[in-house]
Amino acid sequence: AILAQVSVVPTVVVMGADFSTEADPQVAESPACPVTVARSGETHVAFADNLALAATAHEPNDFLLASKFCAAAGFAEHQVDADGIKQLLKCIKMLRLCRYTAEDMMSMLNHAVAYMRRTLAKCGPGMAAQECMNTAILLIFVAHSYTQDETCPLRIWHKHLFAQYCTVKELDTTIISLMVLQQYVLRVPEEDLEAITAQLRCTRTCSSASRPPLSDWCEPKRGSRTCGPSRRSGRCYAVSG
Repeated sequence: AILAQVSVVPTVVVMGADFSTEADPQVAESPACPVTVARSGETHVAFADNLALAATAHEPNDFLLASKFCAAAGFAEHQVDADGIKQLLKCIKMLRLCRYTAEDMMSMLNHAVAYMRRTLAKCGPGMAAQECMNTAILLIFVAHSYTQDETCPLRIWHKHLFAQYCTVKELDTTIISLMVLQQYVLRVPEEDLEAITAQLRCTRTCSSASRPPLSDWCEPKRGSRTCGPSRRSGRCYAVSG
């Protein structure tokens, strides 16, 4: 339904990012160029300069997970700063409070990494830190919409992550522009997903006798305040801040 709302994707400059397809008519036709990706288990160097932010993570592994996400996606050092790390941690917290399982989150982030690699390959290293992280979070939204049956509505993402940057309508238009960069192809080859999984896995595990297959991922804390699934709007994020 969201794709039917916009027939022509204009130049969109929201949150500092220019996703114009008119500027480069070949962008929707040319294959993604190779980008530098992380080796298995590699973390992003910018997180080493912001270790104090680990205390703000919702789960013990989330800071490490965010670092590996940025490394796997191919973020340059200048494309990750403290504000971006805070925003990514807040996004991960929101997903955990929506009570997505470890496997669900792995699927979302795997796909988002693949989408971000394509975006960076086409937009180049000139993307600034804020636009880079906001783009990554929007691609996590796209990935969660593609992989999950129960989704958290865009208005909830806007309220908790993007309200200070743009309107819901502008956010919606930007997502369409990002979809154009993906050539509307959201499926990721299985071998690519497996490789990304190896890159994102956390080495620090939670102490629990029973874990899902991806045992090195933390489940949301029991008793977290959420509003649960809804027939009308899916999963919601009911915790402020």
